[in-house]
Amino acid sequence: MSVRLSASVVTYASDLTLLGEMLDSLRRSVDAAGEHLALETEVFVVINDEDPEAVELVRAVVAKQQAQASPAYLLSIIEGHGNVGYGPGQNRAIALSKAEFHLLLNPDIVMERGAVLECLRFIGANPDVAMLAPQGFDPRNEYARLAKRSPSVAILALRALALRPSMLRGRLGRKVAHYTYGDELPSQEPHEIELASGCFMFCRTSALRAINGFDERYFLYFEDYDLSIRIREFGKIMEVPFARIVHYGGHTMTRGLRRVGHFLRSSITYFNSHGWAWL
Repeated sequence: MSVRLSASVVTYASDLTLLGEMLDSLRRSVDAAGEHLALETEVFVVINDEDPEAVELVRAVVAKQQAQASPAYLLSIIEGHGNVGYGPGQNRAIALSKAEFHLLLNPDIVMERGAVLECLRFIGANPDVAMLAPQGFDPRNEYARLAKRSPSVAILALRALALRPSMLRGRLGRKVAHYTYGDELPSQEPHEIELASGCFMFCRTSALRAINGFDERYFLYFEDYDLSIRIREFGKIMEVPFARIVHYGGHTMTRGLRRVGHFLRSSITYFNSHGWAWL
């Protein structure tokens, strides 16, 4: 009996070298899983870019991957809708998936070769799990703390200022450490978490469909937190130590006022939806 997997990545002004590395790592990880499972995979590259030259450059990256793909690995492009935002872009791929499991990805991660196989094995053996998150590391091989607990306004303000828990003292320091699972992660065992990062979400497609995918009120930021909260109605979210990625992003708040505006609007939407916590 074959296992069907789909995956999707949304591009917009993405680093094309990183995009190519991400797609290459995904293909290699799927190929490794295919050595142990009868696996059929379809990957959707959702192009939110609007500039024709940018679109062509993404197409070229995808074409290079298509030339190396096996017959059981389909790579498709979704385009022409413009910059609709991260969540709405991912929803276009979720709607097309015919797979049992769907992997939501950012273009700025690289996964280890065994990541897909380990996710398939774990989620297949644990029917009470709706989503898996990886252990993430930054390019310096430091644990990236992608898993989060529900935030407060004060914690988000401190995070936006790029203050590390080690730079804080007293109650605030303890709260920031608690928010990033500083007291529990990393772990050598699978660990249940509240909120997963949208850079890598390995999901049951049925659960994604049950919650209608991402809430399209979020153009950018907090869509992954919101999705995590809603998908937990259909199963646990687990961080698994044997699925590892390197995450090259995570510092977008320093990239201009437009992104800051998206962050503020999305944070208001998030707290209005899930309750305001100030400290």
